[in-house]
Amino acid sequence: MIKTICILCFLIFFWLPDKSFAKVSANQKRIITLLNNAETFSAASNEKALAFADSAMVLSLSSNDMSHAMAALKIIVQTNLHIGNYNHCIEAAEKLMALGENNNSNDYKMYACIGLGQANIMQDNYDVAKQYLDSAYTFAIQLENDSALCSVYNGLGLYHTNADGNYYRAIECYLQGIEAAQRSSNEQLYSLLLCNLSGVYFIKRDPAGLQYAEECYQRGHKLNQSYLIYIGAINTAYCLYLEKNYTEAFKYLNEAELIMKEKNYLNQANVHNLFAAIYFDLKNNEEAACYFKKALNESDQTQTSYISESYLGLGKIAMAEGKYQSALEYLKKGLDISTEKNNALHRRNLYYEISECYEKLGYYMAALETYKKFTIENDSIFNKDKEYVLSDLRIKYETEQKENLLKERDIALITKEKRLQFQYILIFCVVAVCICLYISNKKRNRRYLQIVRQNLYFVEQEKMLRKTLEEKNAGEEMEMEKLSVNNSEKYATSALTEEKGANLYLKLHKIMINNKLYKDNSLTKEKLAELLNTNRTYLSQVINKHTGLSFTHYVNRLRIEEVRRILSDPEDETPLKAIASDTGFNSLSTFYNVFQSIIGMPPAVYRSKMMKICKEKTESEFF
Repeated sequence: MIKTICILCFLIFFWLPDKSFAKVSANQKRIITLLNNAETFSAASNEKALAFADSAMVLSLSSNDMSHAMAALKIIVQTNLHIGNYNHCIEAAEKLMALGENNNSNDYKMYACIGLGQANIMQDNYDVAKQYLDSAYTFAIQLENDSALCSVYNGLGLYHTNADGNYYRAIECYLQGIEAAQRSSNEQLYSLLLCNLSGVYFIKRDPAGLQYAEECYQRGHKLNQSYLIYIGAINTAYCLYLEKNYTEAFKYLNEAELIMKEKNYLNQANVHNLFAAIYFDLKNNEEAACYFKKALNESDQTQTSYISESYLGLGKIAMAEGKYQSALEYLKKGLDISTEKNNALHRRNLYYEISECYEKLGYYMAALETYKKFTIENDSIFNKDKEYVLSDLRIKYETEQKENLLKERDIALITKEKRLQFQYILIFCVVAVCICLYISNKKRNRRYLQIVRQNLYFVEQEKMLRKTLEEKNAGEEMEMEKLSVNNSEKYATSALTEEKGANLYLKLHKIMINNKLYKDNSLTKEKLAELLNTNRTYLSQVINKHTGLSFTHYVNRLRIEEVRRILSDPEDETPLKAIASDTGFNSLSTFYNVFQSIIGMPPAVYRSKMMKICKEKTESEFF
């Protein structure tokens, strides 16, 4: 009897756990299926992706399966970020952060920080966003996760674009993100970073961003990802608008609007603002105003930069119609929200237009004060580092303390120590001048080193990017070249249309780069026009339209680019005089002046700083 009871107990002991494990296993299989479905639909249907991820999260929490619950929350964070529902993104990211801390998961804490960082940028909470992005960067470096590092650099690029208007730093972040994306073979993030890179070029009014936007658009179709197609189409339209190619811009913009409505993306103001900007350029003020107002009536998730852009556009329309009082009201609303949310993207343009408006209304003192603010805002992009500013303030404070101390002593010893007072003042002035000279020299050296590092970095990055894009677009360039050759005979006699101008510029750029005509020190506008079978007037128009430069500045910029590549090679010891002559400069003084104006430092200093950087790099690699 006892043996029988023992056997039954033994069987019950094993039977009950088996039933429990079978149930857990079934739940896990269902959760994994839901997560796989969420991942699958994330590229095609955001609503379905969120539905599957929500179900997976609820089931995981009920089963006390925290690892799958965090995986589901990660998908929810990313999807809400794509569709522009930043409130839900922050809510899900905070839950993910709490679970990550409770389960000691640095991986998911990192993804929570990325979501919180990017979503808070879109809601203009820049200080909070920067803290989360810095934490995410630390996690990504510790975990050696290049894919996450891409997202961090993307967020930092957005931060520098919107928060402080530091476009040069934003470009550097995007390029670092692209490098990380290549290491991790993450095509989606690679495409996204390319698109954001093109956006910064657009803000700088540089049409060079078009190739990056088009690459993102093409990759979106290749990967069949709606979000990449959407942002690629928008940024391509922005760059085409910059080139005043409105027909093509409308084509891409209509496709973006169709995807936006189909996928129910919440942040739709950017599409409406671009429609409005194009209609404004086409002198259709009524349609432009309609789209700007439509942008203002969008979701509460709309970014501050788009709202201030809408008010800026409405102000420009009112000014064009002579309604200066109404224009002033619109522009002040845009400035108020830009200042309130600490968004620097359109603030300097708002200051400029308000200054113009005051001038039209006859308020000249107000116009002058506002223009001063515009100048300060404009120069702030290239301001010195904040550490230097704080250092200068500290020196001034210490100087004031010393002066006060000297004054107190002078009161007590005014009769006996006049000569000593003069000596103190003289010594103080000498010390102050020496300190100022030291600080100035230190700042200049740091700035020069930064310029050289950035130039070296961009030379390498642009080579890789251009090589990649040239390989993929070689066929298209051949077709465009054929078209350019077929039309070249018409340039000399027919009117210069948009299409012919574009083809002429393509042919000009190719012959200048491939044949290095800029090295010819006897190159003239007439000689180049003859080579292109056009006239000097059309040639000047095309160069100015596509580069914003005169013929001479265009040729000199190409020469300086060649010089920069030579000086960036530490093994090239060609004398500067020979480099100047080889690259087409007729005099050494002209060469020095042009290099200084474009690069920001003398060529000899550039070479010495570059050699120093290369030597330090070599020594660090050796040790």
